[in-house]
Amino acid sequence: MSELLDFLTRGQAENLVNHLQSVEPEERMQVLAPLKPLAQVVLRGAPGEMSQQWYGPLTEEHRHAADVVVFPDVDSLLRQVPLSHRFIRESIPELFPGALAQVFEAWSGLYVKAPKNYDRRAAILRAAEWFDGRYDVSLPASREAGFVFFTGRFHLGWVYDVLVQNPLECRHMVRAVFLGPSAKGLSLRQADEIRLPIHTVREFLLPALCQAEILDRTEVRNWCEIALASKEHSAFEKVWFRQVLDAQTE
Repeated sequence: MSELLDFLTRGQAENLVNHLQSVEPEERMQVLAPLKPLAQVVLRGAPGEMSQQWYGPLTEEHRHAADVVVFPDVDSLLRQVPLSHRFIRESIPELFPGALAQVFEAWSGLYVKAPKNYDRRAAILRAAEWFDGRYDVSLPASREAGFVFFTGRFHLGWVYDVLVQNPLECRHMVRAVFLGPSAKGLSLRQADEIRLPIHTVREFLLPALCQAEILDRTEVRNWCEIALASKEHSAFEKVWFRQVLDAQTE
């Protein structure tokens, strides 16, 4: 216990993770429970804050270690999104390798539900890195995951690389975005308008996926026509679907 406390107070998340990997998953919550009150204090603290409860000024390393303590199991991750990007990028895959798709699916729902929660949104975008090929995990094929990849501030060349590694999921994801309702606060048209013209979903990503035969042009046209006839999309958003349709017929 004293060793784990030392790891937390010094912001040594890697040492905490290494220790927890030798503990059965169902026992981690019990092991970490005595540290949770201090971890919550750390997460409420201001950057650079000094305290006798930890070593040195409060840093991102301390927050990373605190998230390791506060999120001891998959259920805790399904309820709330941690804000330490290092915890998301480095520690979650090490501690919960079999739950990455499940966690990302839950967080994608939160992304769509409250897109203006910018701190949480940025954390969820960081989690998309789990699908870049480093881990043995399939990409969720849901409408919500589609909105993460199509409206997030990603380089679309990177998104393309992720999607071509998951061809079946990619097709289902694109179909779900086109045929499902629009997401309030997550405009596909607006997301494209703030990108460089040659790096948009409609002019780069979708044509590239068709060229790679991940998507079929005829099918994309059909999805566009369904979206344009649907009452689930606003007139503003239908401009984007019309642009996609026109691009597929050129």
